[in-house]
Amino acid sequence: MVHTTIKTVAQVLAKNHRYSNFTLLRASFCEVKVILVQHELSLQEGRKIMQPSFIHKGSPLDLEQLRLRIQRMGLGNVDHNIIKAVSESCFYDIPLAKLAELISRSPALAALICRAASTVEYNATPVRSVLYALELLEPKKIREICLTTSFCAPNEPNDSTILIAGCVSRHCLAMGVFARNLARLKNTIDPEAAFTCGLFCDAGYVALARFLPESLESVIATVFSTPDISPNEAETFHLGYDHAQIGKVVAEEFGLLPEVQEAILHHAMPSYCSPKAIELADLCHLTAWILDRIGFPALPTDSQLKLDPFILKRMKLTVEQMQTTLQDSQNELAHLLKEHTVIADQAS
Repeated sequence: MVHTTIKTVAQVLAKNHRYSNFTLLRASFCEVKVILVQHELSLQEGRKIMQPSFIHKGSPLDLEQLRLRIQRMGLGNVDHNIIKAVSESCFYDIPLAKLAELISRSPALAALICRAASTVEYNATPVRSVLYALELLEPKKIREICLTTSFCAPNEPNDSTILIAGCVSRHCLAMGVFARNLARLKNTIDPEAAFTCGLFCDAGYVALARFLPESLESVIATVFSTPDISPNEAETFHLGYDHAQIGKVVAEEFGLLPEVQEAILHHAMPSYCSPKAIELADLCHLTAWILDRIGFPALPTDSQLKLDPFILKRMKLTVEQMQTTLQDSQNELAHLLKEHTVIADQAS
């Protein structure tokens, strides 16, 4: 009787196309769990009955294996239009802030710049921002990084991976812009450090789009089909870790400050941060929440981050300040994205 009931639930779920291509989702698993408890059957026994369709088989790469890939191969391929624009800009005396914004259009290139600046040759300590990294590096070194990147063997992504990677890169740039403008309202946070923290906050998705595209597509499908599951929960379910943990790995491997690493790790729940990192985490959390609501999410889903109820109290921002900053940030972002389109048109 018990086995028949559970099998019936599993069969009903399996017939639903939303569950046929990926693991058992939380809502449905809770339903099965209730049945198991009612019939005093262990979850372990229930899982055996539901094999093989519904059992989480784990990521093809664990977090340390993914770290090694990121370490050796970087975050991904850089748009050749951006490489060309950055290389040419190094021949002219353009402001470093302008060059930093150009480089930040590609989180993969920004990561390489930060790593170079944190090496023994230049700094030998973590860097606080992309702008600071550029202040340490010589133009010759920047061109060398661009040249090396242009010769990297490209991936062979499918159309959906290209779409996701583009969506994430634009979101990362938006995170940086909004975080920097919010930081300017506070005297205790370096705006450029906030920009860099925002830029790399969701860099875990950039890594997933490159190294685990099928797993990322499954995560997106899960969030689409089950709205009460957050992206972080879906990622942990499919991969065994989430994009914030990958983001911390990226920050470690590319030489960012420890407080930036911690803020990236806990940006979904900033109250878990130490006092040294909580302001950066608060900025990134608020920025991600804002971008979700203005239609600029990291992933092409309808899922929205839940706002930490104490964050506005901790940040001590007024409604007027928020409104002005949001408008300024939207205008700046629109300008940067328009410039990006111009760069691509000129290079093609």
